[in-house]
Amino acid sequence: MATRTDFEKAFFNPENSLYRRAVLMFALANGPDWKAWAAVGDAQNQPNFYNDIGFLACYHVYRNDPNVGRTIQMRDFMLARNSTDCGFLADPINRDSETRKLAKANVREAIVGFQTGPNKGNSGQASLNVYNAVYSEMWLHGAALRQLIAMPGFASATRNLGANVAAVKNDKDKSFWLSSLVARFSGSSATSQRFGQTFDTDKLGLTGTDSGPVIGRSRSNAIVMGGHRG
Repeated sequence: MATRTDFEKAFFNPENSLYRRAVLMFALANGPDWKAWAAVGDAQNQPNFYNDIGFLACYHVYRNDPNVGRTIQMRDFMLARNSTDCGFLADPINRDSETRKLAKANVREAIVGFQTGPNKGNSGQASLNVYNAVYSEMWLHGAALRQLIAMPGFASATRNLGANVAAVKNDKDKSFWLSSLVARFSGSSATSQRFGQTFDTDKLGLTGTDSGPVIGRSRSNAIVMGGHRG
């Protein structure tokens, strides 16, 4: 089974957009139906895994260049849409933790700082500190990422990328989840047009090639190079 160190070496390697895509497609193919999962709303206390990887892929980019548009869009992974739709909520296991409460409060302050404050660098660092804490919490016992890497077949995510992509394409709700995030991050959705493109969806793994040369191995996980550099 992969360890946290194995996972981080592969996932946060700027060359490995294809690995990030493989992990995301594995999570989508093996996670629950999005609409059924989201409909639990405020009572949802289990991860669907693809929201968690979506957040993590954004975090991979955000930690190098935080800005107000990215901060607002990453905030969506922290909040349920409403009592009957938990939407893109990441790691609901820890949604009521002190870390998460602090994150939601500090992110609101950071957004205001980005928009109106004279020292935007401090706003970026403050929001980054928040997301660092959220990410660490996702590795606690029973939390989303620890569950994900223990799932059967995770070690073969890269090898089975084609099959997982096909499974996602054949699932209307999961395909809609994917296209929703692509539209949001590319600035083509109604609510994201004011920000323009906030994240390169190829680098996140939401879009891109589905094969590439192996450039190394992280124990049981192949490290592969996608068509785009981070």
